[in-house]
Amino acid sequence: MGLHDCIVESDRRLAGSWLNARLYRANTLRVLRRAAAVVVPSVATKELIPAFYSSVPPTTVCLNGVDVGSWRASAQDIAAARRELNLPPRYILHVGARRLHKNQRVLVEALPALDPDVSLVLLGQS
Repeated sequence: MGLHDCIVESDRRLAGSWLNARLYRANTLRVLRRAAAVVVPSVATKELIPAFYSSVPPTTVCLNGVDVGSWRASAQDIAAARRELNLPPRYILHVGARRLHKNQRVLVEALPALDPDVSLVLLGQS
């Protein structure tokens, strides 16, 4: 079983209603009880699961990411992509849904403390 995070358990507002939160937890518990193992994307998630569920099979952390060694692009390809996407020369990239728990607000508030030539690029579904 793969479990991305425990955000619905941590912040019930994200479930939409108390009923959705209960159904989500009941279904997750049912799947955890049947699973032989769990794969999670972070140590934080691995450590948080037992706070919400008593029956947790062996859990392995498998980090999200890209193997940059397998990605090859020429300088021309990179320049073309920067032009097409209108990317500034220096930027911080945040990839993730625009939701309260992703805390993009911290990034926006930190921008004035950075060099003025650093921009913030948010990529993700709102």
